[in-house]
Amino acid sequence: MKAVIAAWVIVSLVGCTSMQPLPGDPVQYRYSMHRHVTPGRDVRMTTAGGSIHEFRVRALTNDHVSGRSFDGTEHQVEIATITKLETLQFDRARTIALGATVGAILLTVLVVGWLGRQDR
Repeated sequence: MKAVIAAWVIVSLVGCTSMQPLPGDPVQYRYSMHRHVTPGRDVRMTTAGGSIHEFRVRALTNDHVSGRSFDGTEHQVEIATITKLETLQFDRARTIALGATVGAILLTVLVVGWLGRQDR
C-alpha cells in the first residue's frame, strides 16, 4: 500500500512539461527575449521563412539566439526573424490529468485486490 501511494506521489510531482508559446507579437520578442530565453532553456522558434528550430539555448545576444539541438545540430537564429517562440514549461493541466489517471488506476488496483481478498 505504501509503495502504491509513493508511486502516485512521485508521478504526480514529476509532472509534465510541454512547449508553451510566449504571449505577444513577434516584434515584442526583440525586447522581452532576455526575460524568457536564458542559456540552458529549451526553445522552439519558427522564423519568417517557415523554418522551425528546436534546441537548448547556449548563448543569447541582442541579435541572435544560438544553441544545440539534441541530435548535435548547431542553431543560430536571428531574433528579428522569429515569428513564433515557444519555451519548455511546466504544464499544470497535463500534470493534473496524469495524476488523476494514475490515481484512478491505482484505486482500481486496490479495490480489485481488496475484493479478491474478500472472496477467500
